[in-house]
Amino acid sequence: MERIKVSTLDGYAKWADSYDAYPNGLIKIQEPIVRALLGDVGGKRVLDAGCGTGRHTRWLVEQGALVTGVDPSPEMLAHAKVKCPQADFLAGTFAPLPVPDALFELALNALVLEHLPEVAGPIAELARAIVPGGAIVVSVFHPFFVLRGIPAHFKHVDAVEYEMPAHVHLVSDY
Repeated sequence: MERIKVSTLDGYAKWADSYDAYPNGLIKIQEPIVRALLGDVGGKRVLDAGCGTGRHTRWLVEQGALVTGVDPSPEMLAHAKVKCPQADFLAGTFAPLPVPDALFELALNALVLEHLPEVAGPIAELARAIVPGGAIVVSVFHPFFVLRGIPAHFKHVDAVEYEMPAHVHLVSDY
């Protein structure tokens, strides 16, 4: 199968329509761990930074959280808005996040930071968005996948495999 390198935005634009149905083993492993780390979110204001199609957003709302999702992909946000009309959604990136300071009790960033060349700025933005004593939950594509030559990728319905940028960030970087 042909593999084409695309930008993160172009990749997620192509993937948006099939993302939720895509058989992604990483998500199957990641979701229950992230949700356990989030804990009881009922009544909390939660930022889902890099919300994509809203897979975590919907769960957060179902648990009683007041959620704002942020994503740079209009295609992914369109799916999130349909999936979870109770949440607020904003188009945006980490440079800076389009939210006020100290608004959220909890910030989630799931499978995003590996697409960014550095993590200090984005993590500082997540910290800026939460109240003192708030929490940040981050999950990432393990850097050793990238080091072993397994980048972030997906097979599209057009029979092409698309590869998106993935950067190696070690635990010490976070």
